[in-house]
Amino acid sequence: MKHYSIIIALAAAMMAAGCAKEAEISKSETASEPQLETIHAVWADAANTKSVLKDGTSVYWNPGDGIAVFFNWYLTLFVATNMEDAASAYFVGDVSAAGYNEGASGNVPGEYNYWGLFPLSFMYPNFKNYNSISNNFSYTNGYADVWDGMEFYSKTVSHEKVSSESDIMGRCDGSKVITYSPSWQRAVEGSFDSNLNIALAKTKDFHNLSFYNVLGGVSFTVQKSNINRICFRGNNNEDLAGQFAVTMNSEGRPVITQVLSGMKEVYVMPDNGECFKPGVKYYIMLFPGNLSKGYTMEFFTENSIGTRSFTEAKEIKRSVFGNITNADQGATYKSVVYPESVNINYHASTIPVGGTIQIEAKVTPQNCSFPMVWSSSNPEVATVDQNGLVTGVSVGYVSIICSVDQLSISTSIRVSDPNVCEGIDIQYDGYSGELTPGSELQLR
Repeated sequence: MKHYSIIIALAAAMMAAGCAKEAEISKSETASEPQLETIHAVWADAANTKSVLKDGTSVYWNPGDGIAVFFNWYLTLFVATNMEDAASAYFVGDVSAAGYNEGASGNVPGEYNYWGLFPLSFMYPNFKNYNSISNNFSYTNGYADVWDGMEFYSKTVSHEKVSSESDIMGRCDGSKVITYSPSWQRAVEGSFDSNLNIALAKTKDFHNLSFYNVLGGVSFTVQKSNINRICFRGNNNEDLAGQFAVTMNSEGRPVITQVLSGMKEVYVMPDNGECFKPGVKYYIMLFPGNLSKGYTMEFFTENSIGTRSFTEAKEIKRSVFGNITNADQGATYKSVVYPESVNINYHASTIPVGGTIQIEAKVTPQNCSFPMVWSSSNPEVATVDQNGLVTGVSVGYVSIICSVDQLSISTSIRVSDPNVCEGIDIQYDGYSGELTPGSELQLR
Protein backbone atom coordinates (compact mmCIF):
# COMPACT_ATOMS: atom_id res chain seq x y z
CA MET A 1 0.00 0.00 0.00
CA LYS A 2 1.06 3.57 -0.57
CA HIS A 3 0.69 6.71 1.53
CA TYR A 4 1.48 4.84 4.76
CA SER A 5 2.91 7.88 6.55
CA ILE A 6 -0.17 9.99 5.77
CA ILE A 7 -2.65 7.27 6.63
CA ILE A 8 -0.93 6.18 9.83
CA ALA A 9 -0.64 9.78 11.01
CA LEU A 10 -4.31 10.35 10.25
CA ALA A 11 -5.35 7.16 12.02
CA ALA A 12 -3.28 8.10 15.06
CA ALA A 13 -4.84 11.54 15.08
CA MET A 14 -8.29 10.00 14.82
CA MET A 15 -7.54 7.70 17.72
CA ALA A 16 -6.30 10.58 19.86
CA ALA A 17 -9.34 12.63 18.96
CA GLY A 18 -11.58 9.67 19.78
CA CYS A 19 -10.04 9.30 23.24
CA ALA A 20 -10.36 13.04 23.95
CA LYS A 21 -13.90 13.23 22.71
CA GLU A 22 -15.28 10.02 24.21
CA ALA A 23 -16.68 11.81 27.26
CA GLU A 24 -18.29 14.47 25.08
CA ILE A 25 -20.28 12.15 22.80
CA SER A 26 -23.99 12.25 23.56
CA LYS A 27 -27.14 10.77 22.08
CA SER A 28 -28.07 14.20 20.73
CA GLU A 29 -25.21 14.31 18.23
CA THR A 30 -26.27 14.20 14.62
CA ALA A 31 -25.25 11.45 12.22
CA SER A 32 -22.99 13.86 10.34
CA GLU A 33 -20.77 14.41 13.39
CA PRO A 34 -17.88 11.96 13.82
CA GLN A 35 -18.44 9.15 16.29
CA LEU A 36 -15.07 7.48 16.59
CA GLU A 37 -14.82 3.96 17.94
CA THR A 38 -11.84 1.71 18.57
CA ILE A 39 -11.58 -1.98 17.67
CA HIS A 40 -9.05 -4.48 18.97
CA ALA A 41 -8.39 -7.06 16.25
CA VAL A 42 -6.69 -10.43 16.76
CA TRP A 43 -6.25 -13.59 14.72
CA ALA A 44 -7.90 -16.66 16.19
CA ASP A 45 -6.63 -19.44 13.92
CA ALA A 46 -3.96 -21.70 15.38
CA ALA A 47 -1.91 -21.21 12.23
CA ASN A 48 -2.38 -17.47 12.81
CA THR A 49 -1.76 -16.72 9.14
CA LYS A 50 -2.61 -13.20 8.11
CA SER A 51 -0.87 -10.75 5.84
CA VAL A 52 2.81 -10.75 6.78
CA LEU A 53 4.58 -14.05 7.20
CA LYS A 54 7.82 -13.92 9.19
CA ASP A 55 10.22 -16.67 10.14
CA GLY A 56 8.03 -19.11 8.25
CA THR A 57 5.23 -19.11 10.85
CA SER A 58 4.56 -15.77 12.57
CA VAL A 59 2.27 -13.12 11.09
CA TYR A 60 1.47 -9.52 11.92
CA TRP A 61 -0.79 -6.59 11.10
CA ASN A 62 0.84 -4.11 8.75
CA PRO A 63 0.87 -0.40 9.65
CA GLY A 64 -2.01 1.24 7.81
CA ASP A 65 -4.02 -1.98 7.34
CA GLY A 66 -7.73 -1.44 6.81
CA ILE A 67 -10.69 -3.64 7.74
CA ALA A 68 -14.34 -3.35 6.82
CA VAL A 69 -16.89 -3.60 9.63
CA PHE A 70 -20.52 -4.23 8.68
CA PHE A 71 -23.35 -2.86 10.83
CA ASN A 72 -26.19 -4.80 9.27
CA TRP A 73 -26.11 -3.38 5.71
CA TYR A 74 -23.63 -0.60 6.40
CA LEU A 75 -19.91 -0.80 5.77
CA THR A 76 -17.50 1.34 7.78
CA LEU A 77 -13.76 1.59 7.29
CA PHE A 78 -11.47 1.07 10.28
CA VAL A 79 -7.76 1.95 10.07
CA ALA A 80 -4.92 0.30 12.01
CA THR A 81 -3.08 2.61 14.39
CA ASN A 82 0.05 0.50 14.95
CA MET A 83 3.24 2.19 13.77
CA GLU A 84 5.07 -1.09 13.15
CA ASP A 85 4.15 -4.73 12.48
CA ALA A 86 2.06 -6.09 15.36
CA ALA A 87 0.50 -9.44 16.26
CA SER A 88 -2.67 -7.63 17.35
CA ALA A 89 -3.67 -4.06 16.65
CA TYR A 90 -6.14 -1.32 17.42
CA PHE A 91 -8.26 0.12 14.62
CA VAL A 92 -10.19 3.41 14.61
CA GLY A 93 -13.28 4.23 12.56
CA ASP A 94 -16.25 6.59 12.36
CA VAL A 95 -19.58 4.84 13.03
CA SER A 96 -21.78 7.97 12.97
CA ALA A 97 -23.60 6.87 9.80
CA ALA A 98 -23.60 3.15 10.50
CA GLY A 99 -26.66 2.96 12.72
CA TYR A 100 -24.58 1.86 15.69
CA ASN A 101 -26.06 2.65 19.11
CA GLU A 102 -24.15 1.35 22.10
CA GLY A 103 -27.15 2.00 24.36
CA ALA A 104 -29.60 0.02 22.21
CA SER A 105 -31.92 -2.41 23.98
CA GLY A 106 -30.78 -5.39 21.94
CA ASN A 107 -34.37 -6.46 21.28
CA VAL A 108 -33.96 -6.24 17.51
CA PRO A 109 -32.92 -9.64 16.09
CA GLY A 110 -29.29 -9.58 15.05
CA GLU A 111 -28.80 -6.12 16.49
CA TYR A 112 -25.47 -7.00 18.05
CA ASN A 113 -24.14 -9.16 15.22
CA TYR A 114 -21.29 -7.35 13.49
CA TRP A 115 -19.05 -8.66 10.74
CA GLY A 116 -15.42 -7.79 10.05
CA LEU A 117 -13.65 -8.38 6.74
CA PHE A 118 -9.98 -8.21 5.87
CA PRO A 119 -8.85 -6.93 3.46
CA LEU A 120 -11.20 -4.31 2.08
CA SER A 121 -12.40 -5.49 -1.30
CA PHE A 122 -13.30 -3.12 -4.13
CA MET A 123 -12.51 -5.55 -6.92
CA TYR A 124 -14.89 -6.30 -9.75
CA PRO A 125 -15.39 -9.97 -10.61
CA ASN A 126 -12.88 -11.32 -13.13
CA PHE A 127 -10.91 -8.07 -12.99
CA LYS A 128 -7.28 -8.86 -13.74
CA ASN A 129 -4.96 -7.18 -11.28
CA TYR A 130 -1.97 -7.80 -13.52
CA ASN A 131 -1.10 -5.18 -16.13
CA SER A 132 0.73 -6.99 -18.92
CA ILE A 133 1.94 -3.69 -20.37
CA SER A 134 3.76 -2.48 -17.27
CA ASN A 135 4.43 -5.98 -15.87
CA ASN A 136 3.05 -4.84 -12.52
CA PHE A 137 0.19 -5.82 -10.25
CA SER A 138 -2.32 -3.18 -9.27
CA TYR A 139 -4.42 -4.57 -6.45
CA THR A 140 -7.47 -2.44 -5.78
CA ASN A 141 -8.75 -4.20 -2.69
CA GLY A 142 -6.52 -2.19 -0.37
CA TYR A 143 -8.17 1.09 0.57
CA ALA A 144 -4.92 3.07 0.17
CA ASP A 145 -4.86 2.03 -3.48
CA VAL A 146 -8.44 3.22 -3.99
CA TRP A 147 -8.57 6.37 -1.90
CA ASP A 148 -5.66 8.72 -2.33
CA GLY A 149 -3.85 10.28 0.60
CA MET A 150 -5.84 12.09 3.26
CA GLU A 151 -8.98 12.12 1.13
CA PHE A 152 -9.68 8.44 1.77
CA TYR A 153 -11.66 8.95 4.96
CA SER A 154 -14.01 11.55 3.50
CA LYS A 155 -15.23 9.19 0.79
CA THR A 156 -18.94 8.56 1.27
CA VAL A 157 -18.55 4.93 0.28
CA SER A 158 -17.42 4.14 3.83
CA HIS A 159 -20.80 5.32 5.14
CA GLU A 160 -23.20 4.26 2.44
CA LYS A 161 -25.58 1.34 2.49
CA VAL A 162 -23.93 -1.32 0.39
CA SER A 163 -26.51 -2.90 -1.87
CA SER A 164 -25.14 -2.77 -5.42
CA GLU A 165 -22.74 -5.29 -6.91
CA SER A 166 -21.31 -2.54 -9.07
CA ASP A 167 -20.22 -0.53 -6.03
CA ILE A 168 -18.28 -2.64 -3.55
CA MET A 169 -17.49 -6.31 -3.83
CA GLY A 170 -17.16 -6.58 -0.06
CA ARG A 171 -20.73 -6.40 1.32
CA CYS A 172 -22.98 -8.01 3.89
CA ASP A 173 -26.71 -8.75 4.15
CA GLY A 174 -26.62 -9.60 7.86
CA SER A 175 -26.26 -13.36 7.34
CA LYS A 176 -23.29 -13.59 4.98
CA VAL A 177 -20.49 -11.54 3.49
CA ILE A 178 -19.76 -11.40 -0.23
CA THR A 179 -16.23 -10.66 -1.33
CA TYR A 180 -13.66 -11.62 -3.94
CA SER A 181 -10.48 -13.67 -4.24
CA PRO A 182 -8.37 -12.81 -7.32
CA SER A 183 -7.30 -15.38 -9.86
CA TRP A 184 -4.11 -13.41 -10.66
CA GLN A 185 -1.90 -13.19 -7.61
CA ARG A 186 1.40 -11.50 -6.85
CA ALA A 187 4.25 -13.84 -5.92
CA VAL A 188 6.11 -12.83 -2.74
CA GLU A 189 9.32 -14.52 -1.64
CA GLY A 190 8.71 -16.65 1.46
CA SER A 191 5.18 -15.33 2.02
CA PHE A 192 1.93 -14.33 0.36
CA ASP A 193 0.78 -10.91 -0.75
CA SER A 194 -0.79 -8.93 2.08
CA ASN A 195 -4.06 -8.39 0.16
CA LEU A 196 -4.66 -12.04 -0.66
CA ASN A 197 -5.39 -13.76 2.64
CA ILE A 198 -9.06 -12.99 3.28
CA ALA A 199 -10.27 -13.26 6.87
CA LEU A 200 -13.68 -12.95 8.50
CA ALA A 201 -14.93 -12.06 11.99
CA LYS A 202 -18.40 -12.13 13.52
CA THR A 203 -19.20 -10.77 16.95
CA LYS A 204 -21.83 -9.21 19.18
CA ASP A 205 -19.26 -6.72 20.46
CA PHE A 206 -17.49 -5.19 17.51
CA HIS A 207 -14.90 -3.59 19.79
CA ASN A 208 -13.21 -6.98 19.84
CA LEU A 209 -12.92 -8.82 16.55
CA SER A 210 -11.39 -12.28 16.24
CA PHE A 211 -10.54 -13.00 12.61
CA TYR A 212 -10.47 -16.44 11.02
CA ASN A 213 -8.88 -17.21 7.67
CA VAL A 214 -11.32 -17.95 4.86
CA LEU A 215 -8.96 -19.43 2.26
CA GLY A 216 -6.33 -22.13 2.16
CA GLY A 217 -3.80 -22.95 -0.52
CA VAL A 218 -0.43 -24.43 -1.37
CA SER A 219 3.15 -23.35 -1.00
CA PHE A 220 5.77 -24.45 -3.52
CA THR A 221 9.33 -24.16 -4.75
CA VAL A 222 10.73 -24.52 -8.28
CA GLN A 223 14.04 -25.71 -9.74
CA LYS A 224 14.32 -23.77 -13.02
CA SER A 225 15.47 -20.16 -12.93
CA ASN A 226 13.55 -18.85 -15.99
CA ILE A 227 9.93 -19.43 -14.86
CA ASN A 228 8.02 -16.13 -14.84
CA ARG A 229 4.47 -17.34 -14.21
CA ILE A 230 2.73 -20.40 -12.76
CA CYS A 231 -0.84 -21.60 -13.29
CA PHE A 232 -2.67 -23.89 -10.86
CA ARG A 233 -5.91 -25.71 -11.75
CA GLY A 234 -7.91 -28.65 -10.46
CA ASN A 235 -8.25 -31.68 -12.71
CA ASN A 236 -12.01 -31.85 -12.13
CA ASN A 237 -12.85 -28.27 -13.14
CA GLU A 238 -13.14 -26.97 -9.56
CA ASP A 239 -13.67 -23.29 -8.74
CA LEU A 240 -10.52 -21.96 -7.11
CA ALA A 241 -11.06 -18.18 -7.00
CA GLY A 242 -13.61 -15.48 -7.81
CA GLN A 243 -16.57 -13.78 -6.16
CA PHE A 244 -18.10 -15.78 -3.32
CA ALA A 245 -20.38 -15.70 -0.28
CA VAL A 246 -19.03 -16.72 3.13
CA THR A 247 -20.66 -17.14 6.53
CA MET A 248 -19.81 -18.62 9.92
CA ASN A 249 -20.77 -22.22 10.72
CA SER A 250 -22.04 -23.51 14.07
CA GLU A 251 -18.46 -23.68 15.34
CA GLY A 252 -17.82 -20.05 14.45
CA ARG A 253 -15.55 -20.83 11.49
CA PRO A 254 -15.83 -19.35 7.97
CA VAL A 255 -17.50 -21.51 5.33
CA ILE A 256 -17.91 -20.56 1.68
CA THR A 257 -21.57 -21.18 0.91
CA GLN A 258 -21.78 -20.03 -2.71
CA VAL A 259 -19.46 -19.15 -5.58
CA LEU A 260 -21.15 -16.36 -7.54
CA SER A 261 -18.51 -15.94 -10.23
CA GLY A 262 -15.91 -18.69 -10.10
CA MET A 263 -12.61 -19.12 -11.90
CA LYS A 264 -10.99 -22.47 -12.57
CA GLU A 265 -7.38 -21.30 -12.81
CA VAL A 266 -5.18 -19.27 -10.47
CA TYR A 267 -2.04 -17.57 -11.75
CA VAL A 268 0.83 -16.42 -9.57
CA MET A 269 3.75 -14.35 -10.81
CA PRO A 270 6.37 -11.90 -9.54
CA ASP A 271 6.19 -8.18 -10.25
CA ASN A 272 8.11 -6.42 -13.02
CA GLY A 273 8.42 -9.47 -15.26
CA GLU A 274 10.87 -11.14 -12.88
CA CYS A 275 11.28 -14.91 -12.51
CA PHE A 276 10.74 -17.21 -9.56
CA LYS A 277 13.90 -17.91 -7.57
CA PRO A 278 14.84 -21.59 -7.33
CA GLY A 279 14.42 -23.07 -3.87
CA VAL A 280 12.45 -20.09 -2.49
CA LYS A 281 8.98 -20.81 -1.09
CA TYR A 282 5.96 -19.05 -2.68
CA TYR A 283 2.23 -19.29 -1.97
CA ILE A 284 -1.02 -19.68 -3.94
CA MET A 285 -4.33 -18.77 -2.26
CA LEU A 286 -7.25 -21.10 -3.11
CA PHE A 287 -10.83 -21.85 -2.12
CA PRO A 288 -11.01 -24.67 0.44
CA GLY A 289 -12.28 -27.90 -1.06
CA ASN A 290 -11.37 -31.32 -2.36
CA LEU A 291 -9.51 -31.60 -5.67
CA SER A 292 -10.91 -35.07 -6.27
CA LYS A 293 -8.84 -35.86 -9.37
CA GLY A 294 -5.71 -34.01 -8.36
CA TYR A 295 -4.35 -30.85 -9.93
CA THR A 296 -2.13 -29.56 -12.72
CA MET A 297 0.54 -26.85 -12.62
CA GLU A 298 1.86 -25.01 -15.66
CA PHE A 299 5.24 -23.25 -15.69
CA PHE A 300 5.62 -20.34 -18.13
CA THR A 301 8.90 -19.18 -19.61
CA GLU A 302 9.58 -16.57 -22.30
CA ASN A 303 8.63 -18.90 -25.15
CA SER A 304 7.45 -22.19 -23.64
CA ILE A 305 5.11 -23.77 -21.10
CA GLY A 306 5.89 -26.78 -18.95
CA THR A 307 3.10 -28.98 -17.58
CA ARG A 308 3.08 -31.32 -14.61
CA SER A 309 -0.04 -33.18 -13.46
CA PHE A 310 -0.61 -34.59 -9.99
CA THR A 311 -3.28 -37.30 -10.13
CA GLU A 312 -3.82 -38.03 -6.44
CA ALA A 313 -6.75 -36.27 -4.77
CA LYS A 314 -5.74 -33.27 -2.70
CA GLU A 315 -7.75 -31.46 -0.05
CA ILE A 316 -7.31 -27.71 0.25
CA LYS A 317 -7.96 -26.99 3.92
CA ARG A 318 -8.97 -23.65 5.32
CA SER A 319 -6.01 -21.81 6.86
CA VAL A 320 -3.59 -24.57 5.80
CA PHE A 321 -0.95 -24.54 3.05
CA GLY A 322 0.27 -27.88 1.75
CA ASN A 323 3.86 -27.79 0.48
CA ILE A 324 4.98 -28.84 -3.01
CA THR A 325 8.77 -29.05 -3.20
CA ASN A 326 10.37 -28.73 -6.66
CA ALA A 327 6.93 -28.38 -8.25
CA ASP A 328 8.37 -28.15 -11.78
CA GLN A 329 10.43 -31.33 -11.50
CA GLY A 330 9.61 -33.60 -14.44
CA ALA A 331 7.42 -31.02 -16.22
CA THR A 332 7.01 -31.49 -19.97
CA TYR A 333 7.66 -28.30 -22.00
CA LYS A 334 6.36 -27.13 -25.37
CA SER A 335 6.84 -23.89 -27.34
CA VAL A 336 3.96 -21.38 -27.41
CA VAL A 337 2.91 -18.15 -29.14
CA TYR A 338 1.64 -15.49 -26.73
CA PRO A 339 -1.17 -13.04 -27.68
CA GLU A 340 -0.32 -9.46 -28.64
CA SER A 341 -3.82 -7.96 -28.62
CA VAL A 342 -7.50 -8.85 -28.26
CA ASN A 343 -10.45 -6.79 -29.52
CA ILE A 344 -14.23 -7.10 -29.21
CA ASN A 345 -16.53 -6.41 -32.16
CA TYR A 346 -19.76 -5.28 -30.50
CA HIS A 347 -21.87 -2.14 -30.84
CA ALA A 348 -25.33 -2.75 -29.33
CA SER A 349 -25.67 -1.76 -25.67
CA THR A 350 -29.04 -3.20 -24.57
CA ILE A 351 -30.65 -6.62 -24.67
CA PRO A 352 -33.96 -7.71 -23.10
CA VAL A 353 -34.34 -10.19 -20.28
CA GLY A 354 -34.31 -13.61 -21.93
CA GLY A 355 -32.74 -12.19 -25.08
CA THR A 356 -29.36 -13.19 -26.48
CA ILE A 357 -26.64 -11.54 -28.49
CA GLN A 358 -23.47 -12.92 -30.03
CA ILE A 359 -20.25 -11.06 -29.24
CA GLU A 360 -17.21 -11.71 -31.37
CA ALA A 361 -13.57 -11.11 -30.50
CA LYS A 362 -10.36 -11.12 -32.52
CA VAL A 363 -6.94 -12.11 -31.25
CA THR A 364 -3.60 -11.34 -32.86
CA PRO A 365 -1.52 -13.09 -33.94
CA GLN A 366 -3.88 -15.64 -35.45
CA ASN A 367 -1.64 -18.54 -34.44
CA CYS A 368 -1.87 -17.57 -30.75
CA SER A 369 -1.59 -20.66 -28.55
CA PHE A 370 -4.21 -19.51 -26.02
CA PRO A 371 -8.03 -19.77 -26.24
CA MET A 372 -10.54 -17.01 -25.59
CA VAL A 373 -12.15 -17.22 -22.16
CA TRP A 374 -15.46 -15.38 -21.73
CA SER A 375 -16.90 -14.29 -18.38
CA SER A 376 -19.60 -12.07 -16.91
CA SER A 377 -19.07 -9.59 -14.09
CA ASN A 378 -22.51 -10.49 -12.75
CA PRO A 379 -24.12 -13.76 -13.93
CA GLU A 380 -27.29 -12.77 -12.07
CA VAL A 381 -27.77 -10.01 -14.70
CA ALA A 382 -26.36 -11.75 -17.79
CA THR A 383 -24.45 -14.92 -18.56
CA VAL A 384 -22.02 -15.63 -21.36
CA ASP A 385 -20.93 -18.98 -22.76
CA GLN A 386 -17.46 -19.81 -24.01
CA ASN A 387 -18.45 -18.87 -27.56
CA GLY A 388 -19.36 -15.29 -26.58
CA LEU A 389 -23.15 -15.78 -26.59
CA VAL A 390 -24.68 -13.45 -23.98
CA THR A 391 -28.08 -14.14 -22.39
CA GLY A 392 -29.99 -11.52 -20.38
CA VAL A 393 -31.13 -12.83 -16.96
CA SER A 394 -32.42 -9.82 -15.02
CA VAL A 395 -32.60 -6.04 -15.34
CA GLY A 396 -29.27 -4.30 -14.70
CA TYR A 397 -25.83 -3.51 -16.04
CA VAL A 398 -23.05 -6.01 -16.60
CA SER A 399 -19.58 -6.21 -18.09
CA ILE A 400 -18.77 -9.05 -20.48
CA ILE A 401 -15.06 -9.87 -20.48
CA CYS A 402 -12.98 -11.72 -23.06
CA SER A 403 -9.61 -12.89 -21.76
CA VAL A 404 -6.76 -14.40 -23.72
CA ASP A 405 -3.88 -15.38 -21.48
CA GLN A 406 -2.77 -12.14 -19.76
CA LEU A 407 -4.83 -9.86 -22.00
CA SER A 408 -8.49 -9.00 -21.51
CA ILE A 409 -11.07 -6.60 -22.89
CA SER A 410 -14.65 -5.92 -21.80
CA THR A 411 -17.85 -4.35 -23.03
CA SER A 412 -20.81 -3.05 -21.03
CA ILE A 413 -24.32 -4.34 -21.59
CA ARG A 414 -27.63 -3.18 -20.15
CA VAL A 415 -30.34 -5.77 -19.68
CA SER A 416 -33.85 -4.31 -19.90
CA ASP A 417 -37.37 -5.51 -19.14
CA PRO A 418 -39.18 -6.03 -22.48
CA ASN A 419 -42.54 -5.49 -20.76
CA VAL A 420 -41.67 -1.99 -19.56
CA CYS A 421 -41.83 0.95 -21.96
CA GLU A 422 -38.64 2.96 -21.56
CA GLY A 423 -39.25 5.45 -24.40
CA ILE A 424 -40.57 5.95 -27.92
CA ASP A 425 -38.33 5.66 -30.96
CA ILE A 426 -39.62 7.33 -34.16
CA GLN A 427 -38.26 5.75 -37.33
CA TYR A 428 -38.52 6.86 -40.95
CA ASP A 429 -37.13 5.93 -44.36
CA GLY A 430 -35.94 8.06 -47.28
CA TYR A 431 -35.52 11.35 -45.42
CA SER A 432 -32.84 13.46 -47.13
CA GLY A 433 -32.78 16.33 -44.66
CA GLU A 434 -35.67 18.50 -45.80
CA LEU A 435 -39.27 18.28 -47.01
CA THR A 436 -40.56 20.19 -50.04
CA PRO A 437 -44.14 21.50 -50.32
CA GLY A 438 -46.49 18.63 -51.13
CA SER A 439 -43.98 15.91 -50.24
CA GLU A 440 -44.70 13.25 -47.62
CA LEU A 441 -42.66 11.38 -45.00
CA GLN A 442 -43.98 8.22 -43.39
CA LEU A 443 -43.18 7.96 -39.70
CA ARG A 444 -43.48 4.69 -37.81
